Amino acid sequence: MPLMKFKLICLSFIYLLSINYAAAESNSQQDCANAVTTIDLHNCVADEYQRVDAELNATYAKLLKSLDPIAQQKLKIAERRWIKHRDKECLASAEDEEGGSLYPIVLDSCYIDAAEKRIKELKSQ
Repeated sequence: MPLMKFKLICLSFIYLLSINYAAAESNSQQDCANAVTTIDLHNCVADEYQRVDAELNATYAKLLKSLDPIAQQKLKIAERRWIKHRDKECLASAEDEEGGSLYPIVLDSCYIDAAEKRIKELKSQ
């Protein structure tokens, strides 16, 4: 496994361990800090991706509403390009794990990182 992939997986596990569950929305939410199996880890990462993706969509929508029509069109074009770039980069980063049980974890971890960076970019505009 290439060093970059190993680092990404390690960072994903560290990230999962650092999640604060005091604000959990329901008792059925998995305790990701104690996740042991690949399935548990995948479910935790997938849940986090859904949360971050929802935040990204809300941030994008808020920014879009604040712009004039020309700037809105430019943002829409930029967002479509960003999505294509994100997908290409994340698929490439998970390529070595394709077909394996870590593939969805590595892929979703990349999507999480990309979304968090994009949220910061959008909020700075």
